[in-house]
Amino acid sequence: LAMLQSFITQAAIAIEKAQLFERMNRRNQALTSLHRVGQSIGVARALPQVLQEIGVNAERVLGADIVMLYRYNEEEHRLQSPLITGTVWGNRPLSLDIKEDGVLAKIIREKASHLASDALADPYLTDYARPSGYPKSVRYRSFTQRQNIKSFAGVPLLANGHIVGVMCVNYRKRHQFANDEQQILELFAQQAAIAIKNAEVNELTHELAAREERSRLSRELHDSISQYLPAISLMADNARALLIRDPARAQDWLDKIQLAAHAASSKVDFAVFQLRSVGL
Repeated sequence: LAMLQSFITQAAIAIEKAQLFERMNRRNQALTSLHRVGQSIGVARALPQVLQEIGVNAERVLGADIVMLYRYNEEEHRLQSPLITGTVWGNRPLSLDIKEDGVLAKIIREKASHLASDALADPYLTDYARPSGYPKSVRYRSFTQRQNIKSFAGVPLLANGHIVGVMCVNYRKRHQFANDEQQILELFAQQAAIAIKNAEVNELTHELAAREERSRLSRELHDSISQYLPAISLMADNARALLIRDPARAQDWLDKIQLAAHAASSKVDFAVFQLRSVGL
């Protein structure tokens, strides 16, 4: 018995060390993948491309079955339709109603992750998921129940303390969220939030540049045309007055009108030609 007890103790220590080694190895692999993800996301510039990169990489790195990325407008307290990666059964539309007792509202309000190892027993994912106005007499099955989601992780995407979105990671197999995995989820969410914020700033910069270019073009066209239209109008009046009594002088004014119109047209053509640049 003493020898058996000693063997059991040594076996337990060996198993614990092996488990610790496996966890460290998985953590190191995840961190390496996160570094690569950060690089691939950083290359993407347009917001749709950034969201697609985040979703695909989250599915791969986190081993998820379905990843849903919601963009969130903090000022309007409004969610946009999510980008979804993974296999979703059916085509039933998702409700974007931010219910105060719903899981998305909880994540946004608390600015904290919501982890559920047993998703089907979590009221936030089942009972509270019924859309507002849905008849209570009619049986309702939430997204979690319809998709047979066993485990769920909802993580806020925070950039400088502001929520720019929510990432929902769904597993169809039971999943335990150890401390190391929670850290990986949060690190991934940080990278995603920064990438989304940068893409939004990039979009805004392009929009402002286009708006400034339109204003410049508008001023340029106004200035160039406004120089010629009054002169053309005056010359037309002169030509009309001389048309009967002095046709030769009237013809001179008509020639001048033609030259002025051609000059104005050339200025407009030049301004429009500048817009053919790809960047504009």
